[in-house]
Amino acid sequence: MFEIDGRPYRGAVELRVMPAGIAVINEVGIEDYLRGVVGAEISSLSPLETLRAQAVIARTYAVANRGKHGKDGFDLCAREHCQAYGGVKAERPVIDGAVRDTRGIIMISDGVPISTLYHATCGGMTSDNEKVFGGSPTSYLRRVKCPFCKAGTNYRWRREIRASAILARLREEGYAASRLWRVQLDSPAPLDRVDRLTFFTDRGPIPIKGTTFRRWFDLPSTTFQLARATPTARPAPARQPLAAATPARSHASHAAPSKLSPPSGSHPQPGTELRSPSQGYALPRPRLTTLPEPTPTALVVQSGAGLVRARRPPGGWMVLALAAAAPEQPATDAASRSGPLASPATPSRGEPLPPPLDASGTQDLVLDRESGDPIIPLLGRGYGHQVGLCQAGAVELGRRQWSYRQILAFYYSNVALRRLQY
Repeated sequence: MFEIDGRPYRGAVELRVMPAGIAVINEVGIEDYLRGVVGAEISSLSPLETLRAQAVIARTYAVANRGKHGKDGFDLCAREHCQAYGGVKAERPVIDGAVRDTRGIIMISDGVPISTLYHATCGGMTSDNEKVFGGSPTSYLRRVKCPFCKAGTNYRWRREIRASAILARLREEGYAASRLWRVQLDSPAPLDRVDRLTFFTDRGPIPIKGTTFRRWFDLPSTTFQLARATPTARPAPARQPLAAATPARSHASHAAPSKLSPPSGSHPQPGTELRSPSQGYALPRPRLTTLPEPTPTALVVQSGAGLVRARRPPGGWMVLALAAAAPEQPATDAASRSGPLASPATPSRGEPLPPPLDASGTQDLVLDRESGDPIIPLLGRGYGHQVGLCQAGAVELGRRQWSYRQILAFYYSNVALRRLQY
């Protein structure tokens, strides 16, 4: 064992003079190497079966990528470019046990070690490898529906990008645009991967790759959609149509406006339209209202598909329109009878997100009410490239007593396990 900058490492050390300086190379056996990798890639507080799955992933990666830095005189780097390697400081007894329990086990497909891609949080659905990285489809890196990562980092996220920041980036790329008023997303579906954004400017439409846009603004992922404005925003320049009702916001960073009293002695009559400040449209105080107490547990909601019955969300209702209640009917799924509700849900952990304002993925910019700056509000899902294993989902599956073999089989299609002899 030796130390470099106060960090202990197992094995031996070699100093090699390179064109860029002196390279410090740690020569270590693969099982000891994994003890310093697993703890650097996932929390040691994760369930044991999840740690075992991560150990198999890390081992498979090391075997499949041995010699990746051969031209530099070593096999793998210690950064995320390969795998994060923390040496002895990243070791924990539970991780040592996970590595020991899976000693020599790797995943193979067609007789060779697979490319064990993984990410922090998929947000409900992983991605096909070719949709993210290009190239040919890989049989074991197929899209998987993952309802297990709701507690993961950035399962749902929200960002507001200022037009001035976008224009500055465009100028850096050589586009001499000075005004931006509309954006269009090229995406297969709402909350799916954005392949391209088109910005409509005074210099004409400018297309930018979704991956480039993510890098510009350090977004958690490229799976996002255009969103409705927050309470501090207003439309710019034209108003977009509103849904007929929306649940009150409960997310701490997007709190709903304070409860206001209705006009004296009155409640809204059927068909009365009350626009919601939570959507960024301020109205004269006399037109605002609250529901009578106790708040009903169901309302008839005017959606784009017609009148539908909707249950009261946990955060309560912000009323836009009321209609006379229909006669009681057996409980059914409102969406299956009349199409999906056109009301957005709070963008908080574990809850669905609204569809874009425009089905085509096109939206005018809105103005931030405080600064007056044009902004593009986004709602997204997931953290990382979303290909392969979802670590947040794997943690939940471990809590549900899935074995590491079951976890790996869920995220990697048509693979087999093989034990190396060494």
